[in-house]
Amino acid sequence: MGIDTSRRVNELSDSEVLQIREHIDANLTVEGDLRREVQMNIKRLMDLGCYRGDRFGRALPRARIRMRALAADRQVPAVTQAAVTAKVHQPL
Repeated sequence: MGIDTSRRVNELSDSEVLQIREHIDANLTVEGDLRREVQMNIKRLMDLGCYRGDRFGRALPRARIRMRALAADRQVPAVTQAAVTAKVHQPL
């Protein structure tokens, strides 16, 4: 594109910013189109019934991740009966 990569964003002119924006729009998939593409890929995997699609459907890690560590992270902290009783019997 001909723009020096060592320059800061606030040093760019309006025409250079426009040139960068046009390059991104023409050559890259961004925002809503990218989200739509990712969701279609996930749906395709689920419809095929392959292993990865099954993992997506069950909201599990896709592959090669320790389930023990994940299960510990996803647990909600337990609430003791004493904490529940104290909360119920608080004076108004």
